[in-house]
Formats: sequence, C-alpha cells, structure tokens
Amino acid sequence: MAQVLAADPDSEAAWLWKTRTVITDRERIHCLHRVLEINPNNRKAQEYLAALQPKTTPQSARSNRGWFFGIAGIAGLGCCFLLVIGAILSPSSDRETAPVAATVPPAQTQPPSPEPPPPTANPALSYIEAMQSQLRRFEQATDTLAGLLRAADVGNAAWRDNITAQANEVQTSYAGMVGLAPPPELAEVHQRVVTAADFCNTAMDYLKTGINDRSIADMNRADSLLTTCVDHLSRVRIE
Repeated sequence: MAQVLAADPDSEAAWLWKTRTVITDRERIHCLHRVLEINPNNRKAQEYLAALQPKTTPQSARSNRGWFFGIAGIAGLGCCFLLVIGAILSPSSDRETAPVAATVPPAQTQPPSPEPPPPTANPALSYIEAMQSQLRRFEQATDTLAGLLRAADVGNAAWRDNITAQANEVQTSYAGMVGLAPPPELAEVHQRVVTAADFCNTAMDYLKTGINDRSIADMNRADSLLTTCVDHLSRVRIE
C-alpha cells in the first residue's frame, strides 16, 4: 500500500484501506481526514470518524465497532483490488506486437517471393489474453462484492445471500485462473498469480462464515488473507 500511495498520494481508496493497517486511532483519524480532503462527500469516511469516539460511545456500540471495521476493511480492500489488478493488466494492455524483421525487396531479375505463410498461433499471447479475461472477471466480482459490503445490512437475509453469491463468483473466477494452462515461459508468472489469488479464495470462505455467523474472528481472518493477496498481486506483472 505504501507503493500505491507513493505512486498516487491522492488515492481515496488507498487512504481508506490504510485505516486497517495502522495501529492507533490517531493514525486512523489522520487517514480518514486525508480521505475527506480528497473527497469531502465520502460517507464511509465520515461514518468511520464518528465511530472513533470511544469517550462518548456506549460499550455495546464499541464492541460492535470491530465488526463494523471488519466489514469496512474488506470493502476497502475491494477498492484496492481494482488498483492492483489494473496495474497487472496495464502493461499488457499497451503491449506492442512483436517487431517484424525488415525484408529486402527482390532484385528485378528475380521472380517475386511467395507470400509468407500466416503466422502460427502464439501460445504466450493466447495465455495472456485468457488470463486478462479471468482477471477482469475477478476484478468485476471483487468490485461488486466491495459495493455490497459498503452497503452493509447484516440483519437483512437478502443482503447476506447476495454476499454469499458474490463471494462464490469471486471463487469461480479464481477457479478459471487455476484452470489456465500457461506455456513454459509463463509458468512462473501463472503460479504467482494463482498463489496470490488463492489467499482471496480462502478469504471468501471466511467472509461467508463471518457474515452469516457474525463472527469478528472470521472477518478479521478474511481481512488478513485479503491483505496478503493484495500484497502478492502487487508484485506480479504480466509482461
């Protein structure tokens, strides 16, 4: 996340997520103020600041704050998925086709050269395009999940069902990545992507049980796994 903020110090999503990585409420308040400087209408940042008032908050509300921040932290990580996955996709989105060696025109006395055969399929390019497709699906699934979490309504059974269904969609997109067959030169990159996404896949199991059982421990575990996933994904580039 330090790298994301170094590249874009005005990243609203990154500052919001950073509230989950700092230790003290003072640091959280600083991060939330930065969010509101960037976007004064960020309702979630306003709510988080309101929650950080231990002296005036009843004990029952303080005990619920861990649950609230558990949901909020995962929602913030959903935003970070978009930043990280976008960084993974961006190098190949600007990919240039391989340069073609210049040919020397034949001499006038020579017959014209035959037309070159059509290029054979490029396994590496085919794999990259397939992985891009799965990563976009992964991006869309996590983005939708983050939106649901930002509109948290834990007492609503329909909302919990939607969370479960969307977490399943994230896991389906993960299975699509695992099922790809990379060419030898991209086997290491493939394994790094799959290893990173595996943390997210496991996090979805904890998220579903955390939401349905209202388990702060499971929510925190999901949050930790998603943090690890983001960290691993941030190191991957499909070049």
